[in-house]
Amino acid sequence: MRKRILSVILAGILIVGLTGCGNQKTTDSKTNDKTKNETVQKSKGNCDVFECIKKLSSDTTYEKVNEIIGFEGKLVDQSKEGAVSTYKKYEWELTDDTSITVRLDEFKGKVTAQISAEFPNEMIKNDKVDFSKVDKLKEKINSSDGLTYEEFVEIVGGVEGTLYNVTTFSNKYTWVNSEGKSLNATFNSNGKCTIFNGIV
Repeated sequence: MRKRILSVILAGILIVGLTGCGNQKTTDSKTNDKTKNETVQKSKGNCDVFECIKKLSSDTTYEKVNEIIGFEGKLVDQSKEGAVSTYKKYEWELTDDTSITVRLDEFKGKVTAQISAEFPNEMIKNDKVDFSKVDKLKEKINSSDGLTYEEFVEIVGGVEGTLYNVTTFSNKYTWVNSEGKSLNATFNSNGKCTIFNGIV
């Protein structure tokens, strides 16, 4: 009789234990989903960071950037009063971890813009990005024909680069593979790669 009572008690404990594990798993799953959803935030502007930088150019003005993004940028830095060449640097915070930064340089009445997109590499990880042929990139960039953007894309797995910097003379792109390793490349106004670097 005592053995039967003991067996019933143990069975009850086992059921409670399994039920507890099941609840914990469900809670963890919900927590993970919540974290994942919180990572993807809606842009405060008319476009996300990747779309916005594509709409901006080196001849843009502060007013034009405000119009494209949809709200006024915050002045975060500027040159000292009396400097020969002056600049003002503005930031548009689109989400908690993405933003557009524009530095407007003025020299002899001419204003040019340097535009940067800030975002975590996690956002652009791509398992199709392939860095196994980096030696081919080196070979092409040192050849007489040079290395075009289209050739670069083909060599790294056919994946388009993510634009993250725009100036009068160049555009900079970045690629991130599934392991988080990245490669950055600068292309001049003729579409030729002048330099690339990264951790591959």
